[in-house]
Formats: sequence, structure tokens, C-alpha cells
Amino acid sequence: MFVFLFLTSCNPDFSPNQKEKTSKETSTLTDLEKSKIPVSRSRKSAADLSGTDIATKINVEESVNNKRIGESLTSIDGPTDMSTEESSRSTESINDIEAAELLESTKSQGTSSIKGAQSPEKTEQELAKTEEEQRKIKKREQEEEKQRQEEEKQRQEEEKQRQEEEKQRQEEEKQRQEEEKQRQEEEKRTKDTIEILTKKIDEINRDIDAIKHKSLFLEDVKREIVAATEARDKITGPIYDHFTDGSNAIHTVWYDVDTDLKELLEKLRDTRSNLRAKLNVGNQRYTWGGNEPNLKENVKVVEIESDLDKLKSELKGVKEYLKNKSNFEKIKENILNSDDE
Repeated sequence: MFVFLFLTSCNPDFSPNQKEKTSKETSTLTDLEKSKIPVSRSRKSAADLSGTDIATKINVEESVNNKRIGESLTSIDGPTDMSTEESSRSTESINDIEAAELLESTKSQGTSSIKGAQSPEKTEQELAKTEEEQRKIKKREQEEEKQRQEEEKQRQEEEKQRQEEEKQRQEEEKQRQEEEKQRQEEEKRTKDTIEILTKKIDEINRDIDAIKHKSLFLEDVKREIVAATEARDKITGPIYDHFTDGSNAIHTVWYDVDTDLKELLEKLRDTRSNLRAKLNVGNQRYTWGGNEPNLKENVKVVEIESDLDKLKSELKGVKEYLKNKSNFEKIKENILNSDDE
């Protein structure tokens, strides 16, 4: 009202009729503003409004009222040819839009405030959810690590078992190789012994032929006499040393000889003893513990020929026994047992 009076006094062309018209328009605008303050489109009942919505609405209404009053004063000071109804309608439309926008903005701020008030609780929930997820991840990692360790332990146990089996296999292989080596050595030694004995038999038989005949190429030409020492050194001595009574003779060291070989060796010993006595002076036999009789200088071949032939036959029997493969294991056993004595 004071503004209106001030404007009237400042405008000398302002007539009383205009003053009356303006006063009526101002009164009309004031009534319209009062009736338009509550915005029907955005209104809520008191029962539906929360505390935040009520505060928001009051702020909006105050802002709208202040803005409308300012716009009314501006319109009064402007051109006077616009009709009161058009001015009121335009103002109402603009104010409705602005009021709606302001209300929406204020509600958004209120919602943000509510969300802000709820954020601590939401943060706690999110934190709890994150911790739960981390706990699950950690538990899963622990289970995976435990499984990995168990698998590694199982792998190590399997590897250890494999190594033990491999070690056992190597030991068995080593033992097998040693046994094979020992078997080969035993077989070699047996074969060597058999070969030595058979060669000795062949040598003795050749010497028998040399005593009986003047030449190996002339068997029909017999020798008449032979030196007793020659017969002893080439015939009776080797038989004694290798087959019958010597310390290394097979009849002495082979204790577990079978019947066939034993019989052959005993016959060979008796024949050899008979021949040896014929080489001594007076055909004396050697007695154990006594002095050995003196040898003859020479002996007639015809006197010892039958003994030589018999020795040759018996030596052949021993050789056949030694060469027989079916007797190999028995011979090997005797040879090995002789080493243990």
C-alpha cells in the first residue's frame, strides 16, 4: 500500500480514476494470490504428509508468495493496458510451474537428506556384506590351500613310495646281477676245473702211449724198457696228485661225489697203486707212515703194459663223467664245497 501511494504521488498524470482502478486491481491480485497459494496439483492431505514433506511445503509456499507479491508490484509499475484477467492468468500459470519445480527440488533435497540420514546404516550393511564376501573368499582360499597341501602331500608320499619301490627294484636288480655274476663265476670255475682235469687225463694218456711205443707214429713198434722215474713222473705221480690220493685230488676234496664217480676213482687208485709197486725195488708197496721204497732203474714195458692199458681205460671213464653235462651241477657243488673246507 505504501508503495502504491508512493507511486501515485510520484506520477502527476496518475488520475483518481486510475488510482481507483489500480487499487481495485491490486485488491483483486491480492485476493487471487491468497486463493492461489496452495498449489492443487502438488497438494497432499495432512494425513499423507510426513514431517519432511510439511516443512518442504511451507518453504515452497513462502517462496511462491514472496515471488508473486514481487511480480504483482512489477506488473503495477508496468503498462496498464493489459487486462486484469490476462495478467492474473499468466501470473498463475508461471507461478504454478515455478512452484511445482521448487517443490520438486525441495523434495529432492529432502529425499537426499533422508538418504543421507540412512547412509550410515546402509554403509554398515555394505561393510558387513563386504566383510562376509571377504570371509567367504578367505575361507575358499584356505580350503583351496588346504586341498593343494593335501594333494602336494599325497604327491610327495607317492613320489616317496615310487622312490622306495625304485630303490627296492634297484637293490633286487643289483642282487640279481650279483647272483648272476656269482653263478657265472661258479660256472666258469667249474668249467675251468673240468677242463684242467680232462686235459690232464689227455696228457697222461699220451704219456702212456709214449711209454708203450717208441714213436707215436709207429704204434706197432713197442719199447722194451722204460726208466722207472719216467713212469713215476708221467703216469703214477699225476694220477696221485690230481685224482686219487693227493691233498688236492678230487677223490680227496670232493666229499660228496656220486656213486659212479666214486667207483671210477677207487678203481683208478687201485690200478695206480699196483703200477707204482712194480716200479719199486722188489715190487714193494708203500705203507703209510713208513719209508718210501727205492725205485728200480728200469722196468720192462711188457711187465707194466697191462696196468698202463687199464689206467688208460679208467682215465677215459673219468673224463667221460666230467664231460657229461648232466653231471655239471653235481661237479660244481663238489667244487664249491671243497672251497669251504
